Amino acid sequence: MKSAAYSLALISSLAVTVASSAVPRQACPDIIVPTPAITADGTGVSGLELGNSTPVSAIGGGTAILTTSGYAGWNFGAGGLGTPWCPTSRWLNIGSSTHPWKPLTWSSTLSTTTWEAGYGVYLTAAATSAYPETSNFFACKPIKPSTSIGAPKVQWLVFLNTGGTLPTVTDDTLANANITTCVATKLFIGS
Repeated sequence: MKSAAYSLALISSLAVTVASSAVPRQACPDIIVPTPAITADGTGVSGLELGNSTPVSAIGGGTAILTTSGYAGWNFGAGGLGTPWCPTSRWLNIGSSTHPWKPLTWSSTLSTTTWEAGYGVYLTAAATSAYPETSNFFACKPIKPSTSIGAPKVQWLVFLNTGGTLPTVTDDTLANANITTCVATKLFIGS
């Protein structure tokens, strides 16, 4: 009985210590009714929505995909494209590649500040020293789809296409993409 009382006292002490030293949570604005999704406008993927291979509740990021039920509601701040969930926001970032196709990933850190975006327009990557302005993307079925708990059933990997042509051979950027399934698309931000 004495050890049970000691254990309870220890747990209570730890709870008070954790509560008093916890990092303050980010203040979150009131929840807003979701706004439109970003949808694909291309053969074979038309109507699919921009989403994440990893559930938003997971720590870290994931790969940008097209799926039947993607994200809705957007933050266009600082030239970025983000999901406004608080405090688990995700930003869509353009990865580097020596090829004209660039991988798109979600991260809790904003690193791409060159998106030209707003409601009722096509998502566009502004010109940089590495590539010209483009609103061209392509999507490919993955060789190995994400099987994370909560991962969507329908998944098409999404890439920014800075060269205008679809890939014909696999490279390091397209390691998980089945290039025989790739289709050109644009991404429309609903209004």
